[in-house]
Amino acid sequence: MQNITLHSHVGADGILHLDIPVSVFHQKVEVMLTVKPIPVVKPFPMTRLEDGLGCVKYQGKTKSLAEMEQGILKAARQQWFNEEKI
Repeated sequence: MQNITLHSHVGADGILHLDIPVSVFHQKVEVMLTVKPIPVVKPFPMTRLEDGLGCVKYQGKTKSLAEMEQGILKAARQQWFNEEKI
């Protein structure tokens, strides 16, 4: 016996289409099917950028995009290539 769990989508026509390969050939099989709707997960409520950045607590001068990208590259080099901190 083989148990298979999968997630699928039922279209507007209300018909579930399944194509499931199994390891049995030229035999009768019993198929047991349980259909259980998946609850819809509500997304996070809308927030402003200022609300999310309040936890960062950065108080230095504003960094440009180029400075941020340079910092990311520098940290990646340090982590992956064990370069000394510059």
